[in-house]
Amino acid sequence: MESKSVMSPLGSRGVEAGHGIHASTPRAERRIARAVAVHLSTIDGSPSAEKAFTENLSSHGARVVTKQRWKPEECVLLKSLESDFESQARVVYCQLLQRNAFAVGLDLFSPTGEWGRPW
Repeated sequence: MESKSVMSPLGSRGVEAGHGIHASTPRAERRIARAVAVHLSTIDGSPSAEKAFTENLSSHGARVVTKQRWKPEECVLLKSLESDFESQARVVYCQLLQRNAFAVGLDLFSPTGEWGRPW
């Protein structure tokens, strides 16, 4: 993945930006392109859980590619399958990608642990 695509605004890859997200809104901090295997689940324990990969991340957010649609404003639990990192998060957007995948933007809060190797 090119670093340019990581810093591109939402919707710049030919997919629709999620509701309430403006493509021109600047990101508060830079995200790093990094694929990390994660487990994403709802806080309430419903069966909507899956293994996925991050596309990019920062200390306050992550973009995760999933197989299922996640609802904006939904509270989820994100756990790294490669380290001790975990965090509750809020789904900011969910974009339909090619091949029936979804890009989910997460706003992390109360993170614990480390993502692993330095980024």
